Amino acid sequence: VYGIEECVRAAQAGGCGLIVYARQEGNALGEVAKFLVHNARAKSQQGSDVRQREEETERVTGAADVRLYELCADPLLWLGISRIH
Repeated sequence: VYGIEECVRAAQAGGCGLIVYARQEGNALGEVAKFLVHNARAKSQQGSDVRQREEETERVTGAADVRLYELCADPLLWLGISRIH
């Protein structure tokens, strides 16, 4: 939601806003894995750091995040966008 709000603000301020939606569920490990990781993190005393979440995901599931963020740039290139402010 934050990204959408920022795009609307930019467009209203005379700029433009663009959202690239990469349809990738969670961390591509499934709902059960997300539930297990969430519960394990809720029981721990650690904060909500991204690195800690990734480490906990690997510990619980035995697999790393398999989403492909590299593909997110392609729609921008297709639209001729070469820089982002």
